[in-house]
Amino acid sequence: TFAGANLWGEAVHDEIAQLAEAGLSATALLRAATLTPARALGLADSLGTVEPGKVADLLLLDGDPLADAANLRRIHTVVAGGRVYD
Repeated sequence: TFAGANLWGEAVHDEIAQLAEAGLSATALLRAATLTPARALGLADSLGTVEPGKVADLLLLDGDPLADAANLRRIHTVVAGGRVYD
């Protein structure tokens, strides 16, 4: 909730779930969580997609987010700042 009951990461998952309920496709949901904010912040040259030369902070999931947006909550491993967190 916006009253502070959710941590930032949980709120992002809640927002993605609401966008899915509103009818956004899985591909559009992933863009809404990655490329779109990078573009809005003027950082699309270094963030937002996985490609050579960009910052490679990643979530490795235990499910295909294109098959079901709820799989975005099934985080197996995080790669951030060159470190692996499980």
